[in-house]
Amino acid sequence: MEKLKLSPVEALVFRWSSKSLSNTLLRNFMSHLDLSNGNELYDRCSDICIWYEEVILNGKHFFNSYLDKFLKNSDKEHLVVILTAGKSTLPLELCLNHLEKINHILEIDRFGMETKKELYDKYYPQFTEKIKCINADISSDGILDAISDLLKEYYQDLPLIVVMESAVFFLSKEDLQKITQSFRSTNLQNTVMVEYLIPPVDVASESREINNTIFDCINEYSEFPDINPYTKSEIEDLFSLNGGVRISNCDMKTMEKNRLGENIYFNNPAEGWLECGVWKI
Repeated sequence: MEKLKLSPVEALVFRWSSKSLSNTLLRNFMSHLDLSNGNELYDRCSDICIWYEEVILNGKHFFNSYLDKFLKNSDKEHLVVILTAGKSTLPLELCLNHLEKINHILEIDRFGMETKKELYDKYYPQFTEKIKCINADISSDGILDAISDLLKEYYQDLPLIVVMESAVFFLSKEDLQKITQSFRSTNLQNTVMVEYLIPPVDVASESREINNTIFDCINEYSEFPDINPYTKSEIEDLFSLNGGVRISNCDMKTMEKNRLGENIYFNNPAEGWLECGVWKI
């Protein structure tokens, strides 16, 4: 099987996050990907901000460390649903570290899920029964109804872990509301993890300029949908209206301190433009 050639933006994000791939199996996954399409974009973004990968690594650390602790302390099997999964290695990490706690993992994205499944089938057959790859637009009413029916028919009694790493960036409030309602339980047994951009007005001017310039550059290589920022209170209201209870919400300053033990690039909350949260719903 030839290496899977990623789009410029996919390759950029994967290259930014590659330092988090400490395990040999995860590094092996990267060896099956062709990142060359992203070389020019990576160089341009590095000229804008040489340390931008730290933002990605901080966010990944938030997700990975919470999931690791949560699953280690749980005595139940879980269904994991990863929205806008892309080429994320999270499914492999979960299978590698918590296989007995995972019933299934559903990866959902608009494109590329067939080829990702081919990679799993060829190189990671020990996990292919656990991981299902689905091509779908998560903002579609029909897809949400189909997922809801699937959960009720096959996974009704399983607690869910729903991962929205960067997915919220491109969701309207109406779409995010519908998605949240789709995964609501009657006993708060489901966990939803979100990563969201905060409004530019709430970001320090120098940091705002970095993020805006990076996104403008990326947009030259892949036409993004409109980006929708959210304040912490907007996220809070959205989940609370659906009966959710906040477990955690971290700004970039806190995430960097948790990952590195010190603050290097983010010395106050206003210097970050991205936050992450965990909710029971």
